[in-house]
Amino acid sequence: MKEGLRFDWYEKLHHPFFEPIVQALLEDCSSTFSNKSSARERQLINLIEVIVSSLYASYYSLPFGTQYVSYPLSPKYYKLDDPTKVNFNSDYAALTFDTLKDRKWITIVPGRQQQGHTRIRASGGLKKLFIEAGLKWSPQEPKDRDKLVVLRDRKPNPVKESKKKYVKFDVPVADSTEVETYRDEMATFNQFLIQNCISLNLKNDQLKQLATELRNRRENEASDDDQLRDGTLDFSRVQLRRIFSRGLMTKGGRFYGGWWQSLPGMYRGHILINDKKTVEVDYSGMSLRIFAALQGKELSIDKDIYNLDFDDWQGGQDSRRKPIKTFVNAILNDEQGNYRLSKTKQALTGLTHEQLMDKLFETYEWLEEAIHAGVGLDTQFYDSQIAMTVMKEMMAEGILVLPIHDSFIIRSGFQQLLETKMREAFYSHLKRWVSTSVDGVRLPKHFSLEKEDFVTLNPTNNDIVNLAGVDIYSDDSSVMEAYVSSWQTGK
Repeated sequence: MKEGLRFDWYEKLHHPFFEPIVQALLEDCSSTFSNKSSARERQLINLIEVIVSSLYASYYSLPFGTQYVSYPLSPKYYKLDDPTKVNFNSDYAALTFDTLKDRKWITIVPGRQQQGHTRIRASGGLKKLFIEAGLKWSPQEPKDRDKLVVLRDRKPNPVKESKKKYVKFDVPVADSTEVETYRDEMATFNQFLIQNCISLNLKNDQLKQLATELRNRRENEASDDDQLRDGTLDFSRVQLRRIFSRGLMTKGGRFYGGWWQSLPGMYRGHILINDKKTVEVDYSGMSLRIFAALQGKELSIDKDIYNLDFDDWQGGQDSRRKPIKTFVNAILNDEQGNYRLSKTKQALTGLTHEQLMDKLFETYEWLEEAIHAGVGLDTQFYDSQIAMTVMKEMMAEGILVLPIHDSFIIRSGFQQLLETKMREAFYSHLKRWVSTSVDGVRLPKHFSLEKEDFVTLNPTNNDIVNLAGVDIYSDDSSVMEAYVSSWQTGK
């Protein structure tokens, strides 16, 4: 999404810092605002607040100061109470745009036919105000209920030369008791989420390195959530949606929208929840075990499912394990049969693609037919239901967990309770037991270490636990320290 996220896709933030900015824009707009009824003024204020929030959040999306906001100017993109349109008055949007331009508060990249909307980002006096304020944690409004459950379908891509065979599109979500339950669950969890501060225990120079890597990694990657395709980290993006697939409420259903979900695994150990260190708790081979359960098959809880009956398998340290894990999890959702490991990863397996496929289907003879039947999205539905159970039960304990499909981020010290809840939730939905594993806390000195390298270090308790009196930031100007401080103080 090189054109930037649309301004109304950002959450409306409520930090006191915004108030004079909103008031200044409102006064300028009011000079040409003919209808000054209280209802219309509230509409205008709401729009200005959303636009200012979007410009601020985009400015402080990693990499800082480089992101644009998509700003449709044509009235055809606007319609009140239409979920497929921008839900604001087009005249007010045009008025606010002109006011921002007249104040020289935005840099503008005009939109062109077939190439996206006009793009804007903060500049001049507005940019100066943003810089002076720094990155702040801000209260935000819960997402509208009608945006919490999304149903998508797909159709053949009309662009024949495109690498994508299909294009996805949203379809209306029919009201039902089930859908209302999903919305209630998401609304409750999001309300819990937005009270918490989720940050990264990284120095400023490490944030810059991370920004570069994220941009490079996601250049050619797609996300099921179109709000996560822009190669950035927006720390205000914490609220979740459930996205279902193929026009059915029984396929997909995973949770999307949290900035931590787009963070590569090697960096997730640096996440802080309310300034406390975290660990990641992972289901072992979740997708394949769900597959097996749906086929009525039993997989031993102790089995390393990525060992495709190799005679010389070396367990978790086997160099073949990581590429095979990547391969298996990708194949499970590859209905078209197009997936291939990269040449580097393929070489690590010691097998050709065809040999690896044969090895997989020899080990799990029931798997080939299931894959071609397209049950990958069925497994996602089950893992999303299991995840929701875990999230609700931990929330009932007053403990926040951050979902990443088959794993969760949680404050260090609560991982044993989480593991118990995860295993019980899996059994309650599938009548199978499963094992879990924990990826430990990481300090800034462990930055950019792959999981295997981190495990090899065998961090000591002195590294991990005895940090109560230690300043975890080494830089007085740390962006992340300031972010957490603003949550703690409300300033």
